[in-house]
Amino acid sequence: MLRAVSGDDARGIVIQGSNIKFLAYADDILLAAPSAEDLSQHLNVISDSAEKAGLRFKPRKCATLGIRNAPRARGTLPNTFLIQGHQVPFLRNDEAYKYLGVKVGYNPKQDYHCLVDLVCDQIDLIHNSLLAPWQMLQAIRGHILPRIEFLSRNLALKKKDVLRIDKKIQSRVKSILNLPQRADANIVRVAIRKGGAGVQSLSDTVDIDHITYAMKMLSSKDQLVREAASQSLKEAVRKKAGVDPTDDNIFAYLSGSLPVPRSGGGVAGSVWSNVRAACLRLNKKFPVSWSRCSGTGMIKITIGHISSRSTTTITQSSRAYLFRQLKSAMSDYYLERISAKPDQGKTAAPLASTQPPLPSSPTGLSHASATGASSIAPGWGFCLLMARGGSAINATWNLRHNEIQDRIVRAIPSRSGTVTVNRRVPDTTLPLRPDIVVRRPDGSLLIIDVTVPFEDRVEALVKARRIKINKYQPLVDELATKGITASVDAIIVGALGSWDTCNDYVLGQLGVSRKYATMMRKIICARTIGHSRNIYVSHITGSPQSM
Repeated sequence: MLRAVSGDDARGIVIQGSNIKFLAYADDILLAAPSAEDLSQHLNVISDSAEKAGLRFKPRKCATLGIRNAPRARGTLPNTFLIQGHQVPFLRNDEAYKYLGVKVGYNPKQDYHCLVDLVCDQIDLIHNSLLAPWQMLQAIRGHILPRIEFLSRNLALKKKDVLRIDKKIQSRVKSILNLPQRADANIVRVAIRKGGAGVQSLSDTVDIDHITYAMKMLSSKDQLVREAASQSLKEAVRKKAGVDPTDDNIFAYLSGSLPVPRSGGGVAGSVWSNVRAACLRLNKKFPVSWSRCSGTGMIKITIGHISSRSTTTITQSSRAYLFRQLKSAMSDYYLERISAKPDQGKTAAPLASTQPPLPSSPTGLSHASATGASSIAPGWGFCLLMARGGSAINATWNLRHNEIQDRIVRAIPSRSGTVTVNRRVPDTTLPLRPDIVVRRPDGSLLIIDVTVPFEDRVEALVKARRIKINKYQPLVDELATKGITASVDAIIVGALGSWDTCNDYVLGQLGVSRKYATMMRKIICARTIGHSRNIYVSHITGSPQSM
């Protein structure tokens, strides 16, 4: 059918010298023509082709839009068209047709408030449902946010409406996590792999979408799209900024560094003004700039990552990674913000450095959110309160420590040597009892001690390891005087479930396979959160808790 329309004699709309007669996506077809006669011919041709193929159109699901562009009589034209002998409804001035989920018309009334109300109601329904907490988060991330993001790309949603949805999501997610409403919102927005809930701000996502969309148009493989985008961008720079659209001025305009009169040259907003506004907003959080590669001439976007103090350059050839990199930089910004908090930021950095993603987070649900595991459900709502500390309930503390120790002992293969647990090292005079001692086949000893400190920032984990090494270093020195080679290290697991990355090296020294170590550390972190929760509840209620 489309080939038949492409080959007919009727005219299409001329864009950048190309005659465009139709646009098509899946089973949606849009026919374009400069006059009613040309459009009628298009419809006759496509009707004949459909008849030959045995296809039937549904006129009630079709619509026509004719626009009069006369200076004093603008509006729609009441033209009547037929498709396969049936009349197609025409759109009036205030009517609209829903095309790919978006209302299209001359002056359609977009029901922004109804849309926002619907989204907020759906979030409330999820929050009040019988779903498990991790399922609620998954529903918001996987269903609500993608839907509103798609609509925001095609609708000019007002900023206040977007912020209203953000506030609703933020409030409900905090409630799902049993966090007080005064808790920092960045906990909600930090990526799952960095210890957060992974529910990103819709306002920031809309800005990222604007930049990604602009890059796709300017670097499109379709020459017509690329040239039309470039021409309209030059025109926007000329009218908005009042300067010649050179490369430097164009990219400075997009980056937000080119001064623009407050009046905007008297020109209405466009795609490019939205991109500029998005870059200006994002530049308040992390650096984003447009430029051109000196060697290849390709357009590039440079993104600064706050946490790593590094930059990422995305060119036309790697544009598929632009959205992901911008979201990663935004997540780094969220993490930096919460890490700077004197109280709530204590555990953020240690948990974010835990790689790969573990069942731990500032909210205690990273693994459960990502995979659906419910093993740490009792830990939700506890972790931020745990920052205040609890009394030393020895039995529960020992249970937490011993479970970590026993799991590591069971993971050590027999080929690594003979293992002793909580025993004095033979042939030594010091009254020290390391948690794990491995006597290797070559006679050397590996001394390992387990500790569970509170994650008062990354330095707390480093300090805990140093204390353990210093504690057992005299054993190493005494064994050295007797000709026995020994080394000492530690397994450090945070009380809120963070995993010191140095533990991976220790497990490698013990002979634990990398695959099993990955699974084991997830279990250890999840169980540690559960035990820490029990310690806290026992302290508050005086009632012993069990896993």
